[in-house]
Order: sequence, then structure tokens, then C-alpha cells
Amino acid sequence: MKNIKNGNLSRRNLNSWSIEYKKGLAALEDAEYKEIIRSPRTFTLTKDNEFNNTLDIWFSKDSTPRKSKILGHEVKTINKKSLF
Repeated sequence: MKNIKNGNLSRRNLNSWSIEYKKGLAALEDAEYKEIIRSPRTFTLTKDNEFNNTLDIWFSKDSTPRKSKILGHEVKTINKKSLF
């Protein structure tokens, strides 16, 4: 890390690095996969007054409400046009 902070990166140093880009499920480690398989988290959708909002949060193109919900934050949708 010292070489990086000083800006002294040589070609030889870069060859020893392994750079990977992972997104979504590919970023999970083996232990995380095992946890998902052993203890799945499921929920039941109830077709009530919030049904369309719930579907919008979890399945719309806008990922911001979905990420907030995953982090346990309260999500209020202001989108008047539902996916369904």
C-alpha cells in the first residue's frame, strides 16, 4: 500500500495484483451462499391497499426504494403510476 500512496506503481507491481469486478449474486462469498440456502428469507405478499406500492418497491426499474427497504428503512412511494 505504501507504493500506491506515493504514486510509485511499476509494471512489475501491477502484475502481482488480481482485480475482479463482481456485481449482485456474483459478489457473494461461499459462506453467504450457504446462509442463503440454509436460511432463506421469504415474505408473503397480501393483495391489500399497499400491494401495488410493494410491487413497485421490489420490482420497478428504480433501485433506490428497493435498496432502502433492504437496509430496513421505511419507504414511501410517490410514484402514482404503478407497474401493475
